[in-house]
Amino acid sequence: MYPCIDCRKHVRKNQQALQCERCEHWQHRSCNTGWHRRLNGRAGGTPPFYLLIKLLYDEAQVAVRNSELISEGRLRRYQRKKYTFLQGQTHQLWDKYRNGELSSTGLLREFGNLYKPQE
Repeated sequence: MYPCIDCRKHVRKNQQALQCERCEHWQHRSCNTGWHRRLNGRAGGTPPFYLLIKLLYDEAQVAVRNSELISEGRLRRYQRKKYTFLQGQTHQLWDKYRNGELSSTGLLREFGNLYKPQE
């Protein structure tokens, strides 16, 4: 069990939760997520509906611009080395599977080895 970074209650195995790739801390899925937290912070509480619409429109414009920047290769996502390595290994395994070098059983076995819990 790990404490939720938002509510400080324990995150149990049977609960839906998210783990941050950067700090590796846990947060309940139902707790205030980053996007909601940012939007609530900008709103300064519970805004009237007409202000909420403006905030949502502005947020959509940022999302569209970020998507364009990513497509152009001018905005990047930063990952921990551990996850960059895992993602690279995953892509290599898929390529081997597509090229017929791995069977579906072999692919699943390799994924199991790659993502098994570390001791």
